[in-house]
Amino acid sequence: VIVEGDAAVAEALRLVFESRGMRAVVFGSAEAALADPDIRLADCYVCDFGLPGMSGADFLETLQQASTRPVRAVMVSGDTSESLRECSRAGGWPLLTKPINFAEVMSALELR
Repeated sequence: VIVEGDAAVAEALRLVFESRGMRAVVFGSAEAALADPDIRLADCYVCDFGLPGMSGADFLETLQQASTRPVRAVMVSGDTSESLRECSRAGGWPLLTKPINFAEVMSALELR
């Protein structure tokens, strides 16, 4: 699952995942993703921290609280501030800075 407010970034991620034989579903907001009844069935999540409405960290925490297994996810952001890095560490989610490298995404998700 890709949750990304920037349509161009979301489409690029979708295309790269699909070019490697994976199925990718894109949502423009955390609220839209959470409204999908199948959202909790995904193998992994790539989520922008700076989503409109609910933040990426809050989205992932909501998923984790509703899940019976660890959520495999990575957050991405164009923000390089230390406060965002601390928020990421507190939540336990890897954080990659945009522009992102797909190999880093795969490594962070432990999909090699």
